[in-house]
Amino acid sequence: MSSQLLSIPSTVKLSVIVLPLHPIGPGATTISACKQSREVLMVCLLLTRPAAASQRFWEQLPAELRSQVNPVFSPLLKIEPLVQELDISTCDAVIFTSSNGADIASRSTALRKMAYCVGERTAEQARALGWRATCLGRTADELVASLSKEEAPKVLLHLHGRHTRGHIVARLRAAGHSCAGMEIYDQQAQELTAEAKDCLEDGQLCLVPLFSPRSSQQFVYECTETKHVYFVALSTAVAEPLNSLGYRGLKIAQMPDVMSMIKSVCDVTNELLQLERSQRAQ
Repeated sequence: MSSQLLSIPSTVKLSVIVLPLHPIGPGATTISACKQSREVLMVCLLLTRPAAASQRFWEQLPAELRSQVNPVFSPLLKIEPLVQELDISTCDAVIFTSSNGADIASRSTALRKMAYCVGERTAEQARALGWRATCLGRTADELVASLSKEEAPKVLLHLHGRHTRGHIVARLRAAGHSCAGMEIYDQQAQELTAEAKDCLEDGQLCLVPLFSPRSSQQFVYECTETKHVYFVALSTAVAEPLNSLGYRGLKIAQMPDVMSMIKSVCDVTNELLQLERSQRAQ
């Protein structure tokens, strides 16, 4: 194993590299590779976001990191549309708090209006799908604060999942806007795969990035063995459900965005690989 530490430069240029060593993607079993390569690779990276988001996050990670961990895909949430047709003709703008909302809405209506988004990734996705999208903050609180400063009231429609946080609709109404909410997709809980359970139970060091409180809650429900697990959480709200577990370690991203999660995963991987080297040297 290379002794060179993983690092993230101040300006990160991300690239997509498919490594032949590991078949990657949701449904591609990596436990066998993990066991076959045990002498070289000891850290399993358990990816629990919905399938497309997990794949995208894996591809965004630096190539050096991907060469030194074993990815195990086990989505804890499955995104299911709740609408086929969507009427947004009466609103001035829509609100997207995740790229899932932008994806489902774009399949359900041909109209493309102004879209206020939480997170630059959500805004980029919405723009790619034809919306006049702008990011108004990294969190729901920042979006509400930004829209609350506007003097002219707007007719807004928050297109969201069945499980939501932040009370955006009520807070924007209190700020003087006409705001309604609509559930357009469900985040259905999924069991951990057999491969993921094996990874967690056979004593390997396991790194688990978590991006939402609901996925953390589902992980707690599903997992009985976490003494070898190091969590990376998007925020304190995401980390909160993990308090009932006895884990190896926990790191909360500096900012609630993908780039901070990538840096945190790199930092923790460095720490775990250093630990492996020191233990082998003894």
